[in-house]
Amino acid sequence: MYKAGNFIKSMTTSSDKKIAVGHVSKTDGFERTILARSVQDKFAEVAEKYKDTLKPETTKVAMK
Repeated sequence: MYKAGNFIKSMTTSSDKKIAVGHVSKTDGFERTILARSVQDKFAEVAEKYKDTLKPETTKVAMK
């Protein structure tokens, strides 16, 4: 189960909906102490590319 996460950036879809982008830092099974900035940036880039394909009820996307 998700327990904690870290915010990377916010993005806005073409329908003006705000989406938070982040990564999971702790679950029942693992704890991530660090995630390279380059990996965070790449994930944010991919999320931005697909932001308009997300379900309307989506408010957050996170990399586990």
